[in-house]
Amino acid sequence: ECLEDMFSSDEEQSKYKSANGMHVYFENRLKGKIYKVDQSKTFADIVSDENFWIYNGYLTFYVIPKDSEAEKEFLSQIRKPIL
Repeated sequence: ECLEDMFSSDEEQSKYKSANGMHVYFENRLKGKIYKVDQSKTFADIVSDENFWIYNGYLTFYVIPKDSEAEKEFLSQIRKPIL
């Protein structure tokens, strides 16, 4: 719902082009892994996932243009687990 609001079809209300052109990820720093968000799930489902962690009181999501150079770079970053 948050993404739908951000990417409203009302061009006057939306600063962004389309939620369909975006992928959303969250990171589990303890495991050193990233996870793609299933956008059909509710916010409650996503944050209650066993791999979702809250760091320093923040819910962190990465919203990245689908199939872009930025996404390729984000996915190729080396992540090390925090012990």
